Amino acid sequence: MEAPVQRVFLEVAYDGTNYCGWQIQPCGVSVQSELERALSILFRQPISVTGAGRTDAGVHAYSMMAHADLPIPHPPLAQIQRGLCGILRRGGISVRSVTPVIPTAHARFDATSRRYHYYISACSNPFWGDYCWERRTLPDMALMNEACRHFIGEHDFTSFSKLHTQTKHNRCTVYTAHWEQVEMPGLWDAMRYEVCANRFLHGMVRTMVGTLLEVGYGQRTPDSIAELIQCEDRSLAGSAAPARALFFVEATYPDSIYSTDPQ
Repeated sequence: MEAPVQRVFLEVAYDGTNYCGWQIQPCGVSVQSELERALSILFRQPISVTGAGRTDAGVHAYSMMAHADLPIPHPPLAQIQRGLCGILRRGGISVRSVTPVIPTAHARFDATSRRYHYYISACSNPFWGDYCWERRTLPDMALMNEACRHFIGEHDFTSFSKLHTQTKHNRCTVYTAHWEQVEMPGLWDAMRYEVCANRFLHGMVRTMVGTLLEVGYGQRTPDSIAELIQCEDRSLAGSAAPARALFFVEATYPDSIYSTDPQ
């Protein structure tokens, strides 16, 4: 008979600078492996986690959800959250919350949307320099937003995906995509790209950004994005933007997966 467990969602924030990405890799330290290490220390047994997405090396997250099965009995969830933060505090990873969910809840498959932000700046910045892509001048935001409208809806995004991935298909539904000027503490003369979709392909957001900047600098037209999507040819899109300026913002879930049991 299997030991009883409780499934929880771990809300994780991390600086991805020194990690090979979210997912465990044969070489390099991943965010997932560090989280599993912290859980194994806390519970003195192996505990695996599954995340809402698989961010690339160097990509950060404000709120990445991951599910794990905790052995019962266990300490109060607030105590578990504090314990994990204590173990992870030197690694640029923080567990923001631990929330009970129903036994079948899945951080990846139950997510209804995922949201990313990408930052560019036209100013050398001592605070955000490692977390935004510095450009000599800012691109034309109006042209880029005109191009963004071609992303909205369900399309095959092969042209914006890394080649030879293990995904079954390259169709994604993009709900929102736009650029805006931002004013945040320590960040000035900057723009932010926000994109939300049901799923993303490997390298998709960074290739979107690199291609949109070509539009913003007059190297291609806004309507060329529609043609690029139809071609389904990665070689025709722009270069992928650097990973350091990309942030996984959040994943959303239906209310029905959350448990009313606080323990």
